[in-house]
Amino acid sequence: MKSYKILIIIAFGLITGCDSGVELENIPTEDLFSVSSFISPQDTLLTAYVYHARGLGQLDNPDLALVKDSVVIISDTNTADTLKHNEEIRRYQIEPKNIILKESSQYFLAVITPTGRLLKATCIIPPRPELPSIAGWRESDDYRFTIHWDNPSAHRYFTLVTFGEGNYEYTYPWGTITEQVIARLLDDIQFPSDAQQDYNEYEGIAIRAFLSSSPKLVVSLRNVESNLYKYFKSYRAYDDWNANNTDSLFPNFQQPAPVFSNIDNGVGIFAGYNSISLRIKL
Repeated sequence: MKSYKILIIIAFGLITGCDSGVELENIPTEDLFSVSSFISPQDTLLTAYVYHARGLGQLDNPDLALVKDSVVIISDTNTADTLKHNEEIRRYQIEPKNIILKESSQYFLAVITPTGRLLKATCIIPPRPELPSIAGWRESDDYRFTIHWDNPSAHRYFTLVTFGEGNYEYTYPWGTITEQVIARLLDDIQFPSDAQQDYNEYEGIAIRAFLSSSPKLVVSLRNVESNLYKYFKSYRAYDDWNANNTDSLFPNFQQPAPVFSNIDNGVGIFAGYNSISLRIKL
């Protein structure tokens, strides 16, 4: 859905690709395509989303913008896999049969649209992060914790995500309901971030974890490509701009922030990441 939202923005002439080498004014709306694909050695499927721009006055409907009959190929320097469109999930996908995704290796995306337009992009899988360590303690029914890890590769761009596992019953004034343990970071940081240091430490909390009979904490640490970081950073900037204009009594009258694209001859993102996860019982 994120790719489609960006596609609609472009169709209305609000943004242009950044550092993509694409001059969008030379691509007619009826031949403007958006592609998004993120690849990782940990993924069991190669996936990609392809959408077609909709012109002014046409229905804002992602199903109508979906492109089902493109040729989508992901390759390395020696071999390739061709992705097939999945009608149910509405994306292109395949289990890797030929290419093997490895850190520090380069990969190529090629999309041939139904109109014959060739869209291309490249990415490099970043190094895999070190396994993080977790130290925690109980505070009432909550679990407070710190996550720390070393970064020997000096890779700057990363994401850190925490999940809680386990259910419990909680009584509110209006009744008792079943809830899931929620874990979140307490540090004020937006991900993806470019602030990974040689040594990193973050604090978090799993709320009401000990009301569950079997609470768990899951930590997922990812090194991401710089292009992936630029894509989401620029998209957040656009979201901030849009929030100050949509249904706003006092629009900000600023120019919209450009959304980064590394797709030649189109728009979108093709980027790599490398992740490691840790699950602990509390």
